[in-house]
Amino acid sequence: MVTNQGDLESRLVEHSPLPMLVVEGTGKILYSNEATSSLFGVEPESLEGKSVRVFIPEYNPSYARQRTVVRVSEGKECPVEVFYKRQGNDWLVYLVDITDQQKKEKKLTELAIRDPLTGLLNRRFLEELLSEEDLLKARYEGGPGLIEEFFKKYGNIIGVMMIDVNHFDLINNTSGHTAGDAVLRDVAQIIEREVRDSDIAIRYGGDEFLVLAPNCDKALESIAERIKQAVSEYSSKQKVTSAPVSVAIGYHYWDIRTQQSLAKAIHIADQRMYKDKNGVAQ
Repeated sequence: MVTNQGDLESRLVEHSPLPMLVVEGTGKILYSNEATSSLFGVEPESLEGKSVRVFIPEYNPSYARQRTVVRVSEGKECPVEVFYKRQGNDWLVYLVDITDQQKKEKKLTELAIRDPLTGLLNRRFLEELLSEEDLLKARYEGGPGLIEEFFKKYGNIIGVMMIDVNHFDLINNTSGHTAGDAVLRDVAQIIEREVRDSDIAIRYGGDEFLVLAPNCDKALESIAERIKQAVSEYSSKQKVTSAPVSVAIGYHYWDIRTQQSLAKAIHIADQRMYKDKNGVAQ
């Protein structure tokens, strides 16, 4: 083992169950213990003498602790938490595989932004999106940055559609809240089925739903017609409630290059939805 540390510390590194590297100040790997083979999928000796950045591209010992990815066998990447400890002129680098941890975190995040009744994204997701938009708008004044990435992902025009279940109180009052919940679930499924794969369906609250349609400058009218038709067909066949089931829909085309905010676009779509509910053409 090539290291400047004492015998006891050297043995701890050598027999540690955690993958550990001893890295020179220049970034050359001086030593890798046996546990590194399970992470990198290669013999420990094959790492030695090479630049650590070949395997840890974002290697940065100025951090005490860092979340990043390492390159493992067959060109794959593995998420890790890296711990750096100074040892004389060298660095002791501990690596912890956090693949399972990230899966659990992703599942918890997914649960937090999903409406438990309908399975659609919830208001918390929308609030996070609005916060992200504030950041993008702030960055826009200082230069393109993130806003350009947003344009590439979502396009310049985003369709904003508000959907409300008509006379929902009547459904609850005549058939009970269990029936009302069933209607909300069924309408949510219809919305998910009728919108495009790229569209984002959100339970906005109560009996209201929101659809965000990226790269959309014409399609909202046809999407709205499909949803209304599908709900009408559902109403004629369903046995959940004796009350008729229908929806009111309002929509707006939001140009994200303007100063108009997503919150304002939602408000416009909401106002048009109420006009539709009252029989006023959009």
